[in-house]
Amino acid sequence: MLLNTIARWFLPLATLIAGFALVSCGGGGGGSNEPARSPPPPAPPPTITYTIVVSSGPAESSASVGGLAEATITWSFSASSSDAGSASYAVSSSTSGVQISGGSGSVVPGTSITTNITFSCTAGGTTEAQLTLAVGAASESVTWSITCTEETVSFMPLADERVANNDVALTTLVWRFQTTGDELIELMYEVTSIADGLQLTNGTGSVAAGTDVEHDLRYLCNSVGVHEIALSITIGSATQRVEWLVTCTVEDFTPILAKFHQGPLLAQVEFALIEDSWEATVGQVSYFEERLLRVGSNRRLFVTLEYESEQVSELAFDLSSMNQVDSAAIELVSTSNLAPNISGTRPNYIRRVVFDVNATSLTDLGLLQIHIDPEDEIPQRDEGLNVIEFDVAMLPLVELPELNITLIPIEASHGGPDLSNVEVYIETIYELLPIGPHNVTVGDPLDMTNDANFDPLESLQRIWELWLAEGEWNEFYHGIFKHLDEVEVCGLAHVPGNAGVTGEIDEVCSENTIAHELGHNFSLRHAPACGAESANPDPSFPHDDGSIGVEGGWRMLKRQPVGQAGLAISRVYDVMAYCLETFTSQYSYGKAQDYFVGSFGPLVSASKPPSYTARDFEVLEGYGLVVTGYVSEDGLWSLQKTAIVAKPPLTLSVRKTEFRLKLVHLPSGVELHREGLQPLTTAHGDPTKRTWGSRIPVFAENDLILQIVDHDSNVVFEQEIENLTLDL
Repeated sequence: MLLNTIARWFLPLATLIAGFALVSCGGGGGGSNEPARSPPPPAPPPTITYTIVVSSGPAESSASVGGLAEATITWSFSASSSDAGSASYAVSSSTSGVQISGGSGSVVPGTSITTNITFSCTAGGTTEAQLTLAVGAASESVTWSITCTEETVSFMPLADERVANNDVALTTLVWRFQTTGDELIELMYEVTSIADGLQLTNGTGSVAAGTDVEHDLRYLCNSVGVHEIALSITIGSATQRVEWLVTCTVEDFTPILAKFHQGPLLAQVEFALIEDSWEATVGQVSYFEERLLRVGSNRRLFVTLEYESEQVSELAFDLSSMNQVDSAAIELVSTSNLAPNISGTRPNYIRRVVFDVNATSLTDLGLLQIHIDPEDEIPQRDEGLNVIEFDVAMLPLVELPELNITLIPIEASHGGPDLSNVEVYIETIYELLPIGPHNVTVGDPLDMTNDANFDPLESLQRIWELWLAEGEWNEFYHGIFKHLDEVEVCGLAHVPGNAGVTGEIDEVCSENTIAHELGHNFSLRHAPACGAESANPDPSFPHDDGSIGVEGGWRMLKRQPVGQAGLAISRVYDVMAYCLETFTSQYSYGKAQDYFVGSFGPLVSASKPPSYTARDFEVLEGYGLVVTGYVSEDGLWSLQKTAIVAKPPLTLSVRKTEFRLKLVHLPSGVELHREGLQPLTTAHGDPTKRTWGSRIPVFAENDLILQIVDHDSNVVFEQEIENLTLDL
């Protein structure tokens, strides 16, 4: 049996070997010629088919325009063979706007697949989105129905609120929405605002269509002005802007203080609201022992309007005249804010607006109208109270006399002044002294070229004698000389009087010098500062440091403020001091004004003083007798010069004088003429003597005696005047 088995196993093997040998050797007889046969190909794998099963299709979805509709598809697939492994799947859509999350992958059959889908709503309406699920050759179409809704918001407009600053404005916002979708579905909303200081209730929540939503609004006014508060309501596809206008007002701008400057402060008026009506209180400003300062009715006027507040204010004013006056102009000069100072004299901010009122006569202006906040930029409690009317006649007005001044160039051996521009002298006088209308002329030169050494005191004497010979009672003669380094003074003048001299403006003699010297003519003595304290200062000057005091002022032509009201001290010195940069104190201004108006004003011109000229003696019409002399500090009088000039006598002064001058006809004892006489002190001059003089009537008589008597009728000087006949 074993042999049979071996034989059965070896026989095929031998046959195979033999066949191999025949093929390999290619010859030999007796073998087979058939080729060897290949094994059959393997059978192809069985075909696997897939079946898609949607277990949960996308539910109908809705979203607001601008939002995303969302849905989920749950599905799986099976294979025809249990031997099937993992298979790839894909989810796609031909509908624009559909986004698929988890749209592809590979899983084994039977695995549940969840696919999230969204749709961007760009317009209202219903969209049937088509989706395709695919595994292998199998696919399944799915339809997703989407409704894109549109919402609109309606609201009750918010009424404008007007409350005082730092108070709270309150209101209620009521709104609802409508939708093109399911009105029973509640949507989330949000109400927002970027306004600082706004608080609101129910800023977020959900609400169904058609249901009112209320929000309490609370706004704290923290700055004056009109505040446009914007709120935004967002729900569904709707975003609605809501505006709330809150006006944070100030209390009425009261009081308003009006200050009237013509250089220094001369008057002020406080305007206060009393029971919704403006009332004016005129404040009297005095300069010495209750002597009132007055506003020149025919002089330029600066009006300063001030409002005091705890915070910086941008309040504007406008000033106008109710009368249409062609000769008047009102112009804004400046606006400023003065901050509180550490000294405590000014605890609050002061809003200051300054106007230049230039009129031939202030009385022509009639009513001045002050318009507060003319552009309505700052809301107030009552905008109807923004106009103040004020009658200029309520101010303490005085008509200033015309200043007639003749500038005399003094020609000396070292040269003469340049008077090609006299305006620089007159502008300084206008800035610093109480003058209004003025008439300026340049006279013929005074020749002093033969004097070996120029003496300003001698030049003053000659200028004064020139005025006595040809000037008018209301005219001032002022000599201008070329300054010398060796000459210590820049000016001289009589106190009071009609004559003075001033050095030409240069690096030594300031432009203020002529105003200083003319101030002497206006009866002013020195202010005690910069060396003038030792030059016969005014004992009544109110400020020991020679300053203008604590009240500021304005250089009106230059439009420059001087000093600053409210400061504890002032570093601005009075024009009657010896300092270079000076201004006019209220004291100097008031005293000079009283003298100028009292000596040359309209009332003086209109009132003819009584004439003491004897009627029975012939007067030479058109001629005058100039008499001049000196009186020593010991009371010794002298007559220096007499001369007949072709000029009528000076108009008699109505001012009170120390002495009286008499002209007596000696043979008859008749008093031909009598007038007041006041010896003149020369500022910066010789303190041991005073000069005196006048231009009196000329009589066609000889044997005349000039007498000077005091108030007790005591004759202090007497001298016969000879050779007064005139060959006509």
